[in-house]
Amino acid sequence: MKGQLSSAHIDAINRRRRVIVNFDVISADGARFATKEIERLVEWKFMFADEPGTHIDSIYWSWGEGHQAPYPSKVLPLYDSPGFKKWADDGIDIVQVFLEAAKQRGIESFFSYRINGSDNDLGPVAEIPMKEAHPDWLIHLWNANGYWNFALEEVHEYKLSIIREAAEDYDFDVIELDFSRVCPVLPPGHQWEYRDRLTDFIRATRAMLQEVAHKRGRPLLLAARIPENLEGCHFDGIDPETWARDELLDIFVMGCRSFDVDISAFCRITEGTNIKLYPCIDDHH
Repeated sequence: MKGQLSSAHIDAINRRRRVIVNFDVISADGARFATKEIERLVEWKFMFADEPGTHIDSIYWSWGEGHQAPYPSKVLPLYDSPGFKKWADDGIDIVQVFLEAAKQRGIESFFSYRINGSDNDLGPVAEIPMKEAHPDWLIHLWNANGYWNFALEEVHEYKLSIIREAAEDYDFDVIELDFSRVCPVLPPGHQWEYRDRLTDFIRATRAMLQEVAHKRGRPLLLAARIPENLEGCHFDGIDPETWARDELLDIFVMGCRSFDVDISAFCRITEGTNIKLYPCIDDHH
């Protein structure tokens, strides 16, 4: 991928991002989120971004744990909640509503996808049909539902179908893969041995997004939220050195619930590339 990025793509990488907010937009509201009037909901959820002097240029929209959807989907089941079902029946696509509201404000929009979420979007942990159908695709640890095993090609194909749908159906500026929700994504005790399988997934995601970008006629960036240092990445089977060397993505977001980010190490591995680095400061947890 290195050397194959268009000038428009590089311009998109280099756009100004003074403050980026990762917004868990449904969190704390659960099923009540879909009971509010659309106009008031937008006004409420954009209140922080509309405050004068915030310098917020970009928002990472996190639409749940990644295995159910608050939006129309042919891949994921819709949230099992009356409000979300009514929106679907009425033809209301809440993701599109928020995307358009962000564009009106000149705010860059990321679709932040939790690569291995916990299935508790609306409060109680829900049964996920795909997990019920394919228990052999899962890693079983503390979560009764299990976590996806990215050593398997079948998991790659399934996850790519989810990401492709979001990329094709919505005019997002960036797709982010959020590895903070959650690891492990590879067999425990063997994560680094399987690192190339995870890199294969990143490479396939990049190629797919470039295809979507070509069809729509404008760039579509790829970001990844990863641990705050290289040791943490390697423990989870994440190989940022290779991802950076081959420029398989455009943005690294480093850290989760930590102020201690090894910025110098990430500067070293991305030297000579177009990749942007954004340390994460969590002011909530």
